[in-house]
Amino acid sequence: MDSIDKKILAFLQSDGRVSYSTLGKEIGLTSTSISQRVQKMVDTGVIKGFGVQLDHTKLGIGIQALISVKLNFTRIESFYSAMKTFEEVEFGYRVTGEDCMVLKVNLRDNTHLLDFINRVSTFGLTETKVIIEQVIGR
Repeated sequence: MDSIDKKILAFLQSDGRVSYSTLGKEIGLTSTSISQRVQKMVDTGVIKGFGVQLDHTKLGIGIQALISVKLNFTRIESFYSAMKTFEEVEFGYRVTGEDCMVLKVNLRDNTHLLDFINRVSTFGLTETKVIIEQVIGR
């Protein structure tokens, strides 16, 4: 990867639907060159996929939260299996420190949050942080 590839990645992270011709004009390459570079990054696994950013409020999601879970290690596999089936879970990260997992979840309201915490608490101790605003990120 060179500096041009890094510029391409920066543009794609801010707008995954940007056209190769627009990228080419911004970076100073032809759209064919951009296409070849992007395809190479896909082929080598640098780019894992292209995503969509959602307006959660329009989907009825009123609360986003980060939930740390201190797991009982005898239940870790059943926890992983259960979390994969919970539609509320957007991301799950295994982390270092006192907590074993951090979940990013999307919920309708406080009642839904309480229900979710109750379901997760069967696997271990939880600590919830409600997301107020995203100020950094792609």
